Amino acid sequence: MDESVRIRVEVIRDECLRGWRSVGTGVFGQIYRAKHKTLGMDVAINRSASSIQREAHLMFQGGNPNVIRILGLYEGRVGGAGLQSGLVMEFMPKGSLADLLQKLTGGPPPWPLTFRMAHEIGLGMNFLHHLSPPLLHLDLKPSNVLLDDSPQSQGQSRLTDFGLSRVARSVSRCSSDKDDDDGGTLSYIASKRCRSLNYKACKATDVYR
Repeated sequence: MDESVRIRVEVIRDECLRGWRSVGTGVFGQIYRAKHKTLGMDVAINRSASSIQREAHLMFQGGNPNVIRILGLYEGRVGGAGLQSGLVMEFMPKGSLADLLQKLTGGPPPWPLTFRMAHEIGLGMNFLHHLSPPLLHLDLKPSNVLLDDSPQSQGQSRLTDFGLSRVARSVSRCSSDKDDDDGGTLSYIASKRCRSLNYKACKATDVYR
């Protein structure tokens, strides 16, 4: 990992959490909801062995109201299994933008709401792209946009699931090189990624829709 993104992340263990329950499965692992005893708030734990340390450091660069806040790195034995790792994040009870779209059987969201969410998502991506060095999300889609339910934010959109993210590099490389560009969701990736043998992720393709 680039030294510029090495940030100390707090380790949260089983004794800090209670009331575990499974709430779903993400691309990179099982997702749980639990109460953080010290913080007195519900948190989401994305339990996964896939690049957890790397994802934690990338997400810990957050500090933006439109990017999900990571609270720490989970290490414990939930469910009586062996030692496992995961990310501990804010819990968003309103779910994702994908959940909202499923509920709106009468059509798309009202235009004012659509405009506000598009603006908030744009602000979140702009923040990531202006980190030093820039951070590419690489899997922006409705299920990776969560909705806050606090009265202050009024359902503010927050970007999540940085399992594919990587720090942007200026060097070019052939698509045959093994790197973090692998993966993503086919229906949401830039068309040139499917056509070019020399595809290189950039800010423009990161927001292609």
